[in-house]
Amino acid sequence: MRARTFGLTVLLAAGLAFGPACQRSSLSEPGPVGPSAIYQTFTLSVSTDVIMAGTTRTPVEVKAVVKQGNAPVKDDIVYFTITSGVGYFSDFTTRVAVSTNENGVASVTYLGPLKSEIASDVTTYFRAQLQTDQVEPIYKDIWVHILLGS
Repeated sequence: MRARTFGLTVLLAAGLAFGPACQRSSLSEPGPVGPSAIYQTFTLSVSTDVIMAGTTRTPVEVKAVVKQGNAPVKDDIVYFTITSGVGYFSDFTTRVAVSTNENGVASVTYLGPLKSEIASDVTTYFRAQLQTDQVEPIYKDIWVHILLGS
């Protein structure tokens, strides 16, 4: 029994003596644009993703909800852009900046094309981009499919 206790004591002493020599020699440094302790996220949606082109322009609400952590962000700027396709926003442009309300919501109305403006079914793509001072842009894309009415 004494020999076993002595052996364990020697192994423990050796582990304590040589343990610091097994430390890691290289460290990985974080990148300059690494994760942040404060984060901002948003969702992007449309009120309907399929519309019918007819004799009047069909309105579609394009909505972004911006949050910091889990709290809504008020007075943040969201840029809405029609990146491809037909139609325009309610101010007759293809790009608009909208400020978020107290619920973190920024929305714009898209007006679909008239039946006479398209020859077949088309898809219009939208991009919502947050105004930030980040190196990389924060954006999301969504679309509306437009069917040619009869």
